[in-house]
Amino acid sequence: MTSPSEEAETGITSELKDEWTPERLRKFWEAMLGLYGLTWTREHGEDILGDACTVWRNELMSMKPSEAALGYQACRNSGDCYPCTIPMFIKRVSDALRSRAPTPMHRALPEPKAVRKERMASGREYLDGIKALLEGRDS
Repeated sequence: MTSPSEEAETGITSELKDEWTPERLRKFWEAMLGLYGLTWTREHGEDILGDACTVWRNELMSMKPSEAALGYQACRNSGDCYPCTIPMFIKRVSDALRSRAPTPMHRALPEPKAVRKERMASGREYLDGIKALLEGRDS
């Protein structure tokens, strides 16, 4: 977390640094409560800063708030009525991060002409065989 004196010196708040603050933790917890209702508080506690929420708080502190936001969106989009567990939430964050990862360069490059010609020839041969079968000829 950023100290008030550090924020005053740099002009950069924790909000801009993508770091957790007590206020951010509470906002996250309120968002999850809004998503899952009283089931959330029965399962995980009312106050993220309280003793009952130590495990969730520690897991959230191990990721960036922007990553937790991806997990929240994944929970929201899942349509689940029952609150997710910590392992489920971490998996949703991981899946969301993986889906945003850039495509490796070797997949972005066009395939070589020789490979393309070979595939086209193989495809033509296959289609000619189907055409022969449809016309009643043996290939």
